[in-house]
Amino acid sequence: MKVIGNFINQVFKDNPSAVRLFSPDELESNKLDGVFEGTNRNFQWDEFANARGGRVIEVLSEHMCQGFMQGYTLTGRIGIFPFYESFLGIIHTMMVQYAKFIKMAL
Repeated sequence: MKVIGNFINQVFKDNPSAVRLFSPDELESNKLDGVFEGTNRNFQWDEFANARGGRVIEVLSEHMCQGFMQGYTLTGRIGIFPFYESFLGIIHTMMVQYAKFIKMAL
């Protein structure tokens, strides 16, 4: 997972405005903290931190993260959404509904 975190960090460097990571859990516990070598969390509630360009959105809700990512990808950008196997059922149904929406929209 450390290698994947470093890889995502490189993806952020190569795509400074087109990729964002939406995490429903703490990245450190998933050993993906390598992403923080080149970016920060994006805290919208902090008026001094929200404009610093953080590429990571962390919210302890799979539904909110998927909704954020859905809106982000609808603008033509790329979203990364790491999660645990135990949440696969929840995530799968949300992604299937999103895929159906995209299919009908085209």
